Amino acid sequence: MKRKIRCLIVDDDKRYIRELKKLIDICGDELELVSYTTDPHEAEKIITSGDIEVDIAFIDIQMPEMDGFELGPKISDYTEVVYVTAYMDYGAESYTKEAFYFLVKPVDISAFNDCIAKVRQKLSRQPNNTIESKPYFFVPRNSKVDIKVFKDQVIYIEALEKYVKIVLIQGKPIITYLQISEVEEEASHPSYLRISRSCIVNIDHIKSKCNANYMLTMEDDRNIYVGKTYKKIFREEFEGVSIRTKRNLKDKSDPINMN
Repeated sequence: MKRKIRCLIVDDDKRYIRELKKLIDICGDELELVSYTTDPHEAEKIITSGDIEVDIAFIDIQMPEMDGFELGPKISDYTEVVYVTAYMDYGAESYTKEAFYFLVKPVDISAFNDCIAKVRQKLSRQPNNTIESKPYFFVPRNSKVDIKVFKDQVIYIEALEKYVKIVLIQGKPIITYLQISEVEEEASHPSYLRISRSCIVNIDHIKSKCNANYMLTMEDDRNIYVGKTYKKIFREEFEGVSIRTKRNLKDKSDPINMN
């Protein structure tokens, strides 16, 4: 049996919440409304907390405090964003704002069904309920309790003999009984880079890099050296995102000492 597609509605006008609820009810065998709200800030918390899994977020564009185009990119890593608006002119812009689909109020049942079919098609191609497909993972604190770790909050992961230490942007580091190879294999992320036998860094949280001695300074001011066998990976990773001058280096001045 196919699992139901989990939906959330965000609209400051309760009339349109009721309209979408009716459409979801019509597709009751396929859709499940897990939450709805008139507050976009509440919607962001619901989705990014990971406590409720949401497949589609139907978002109004014009809302006070935070409009849909501001909310969409904040939640697009967690759910498919479908903008719902009374203004057709927003259609083209919506697809530059992390939109999966665009619906015009009042929402036509055929357009709604087309949207659901496309979401269903995309979900069928994705791995279901795996660490790779999630923005978070759990690690054991002890034999009874697991701790949630959001991937983008990790600064680096360091091996400590039989344990690993996960250093986060906020909060204390997490010490867990795992091998670093187990974390690397299971908790993959586009921004994670293995730079030594004992360390994985999140390249989004690098403050600076020293090319001469292959050293990275992370956001917590920790200096981490790249292992000998990982230097080629280091060079290849940063070659395309490092700007170099074509001028004669002998003529350069030290910007720190310039007035």
